[in-house]
Amino acid sequence: MRVKIVLATLAFLLFASTGMAYDRACTYIRGCNFKKCKYKTVGESIDEAFERPAWESGKADDGSLIVNVTGIVTWQGKRYNVLMQFAPRPNGFDTNGVAFNGKEMGKEFLSTFVTELCK
Repeated sequence: MRVKIVLATLAFLLFASTGMAYDRACTYIRGCNFKKCKYKTVGESIDEAFERPAWESGKADDGSLIVNVTGIVTWQGKRYNVLMQFAPRPNGFDTNGVAFNGKEMGKEFLSTFVTELCK
């Protein structure tokens, strides 16, 4: 039990000490535009579609910077817990994927979802 607490504390301190870069990553993604909708930002699209969106950034298993957005989305009349993941790039970003209730949806669905976010 004590080992878990120590590890959790170390993880928190590591995150807190690097949080500045991560906060910038979230802000960067929020200010970008999906290719499908140049007239509003990713942040505006997420804020309109997600109930209580939460933005977090961190590192993927390979060490690359990622930004995750979680929240509740009503899709085709049903409510889902949604996770959407982005990877900041020097000239924009990649949308890595989307999961509904923990199930990763495919690239085709991701394209449809982004189109809906842009409406």
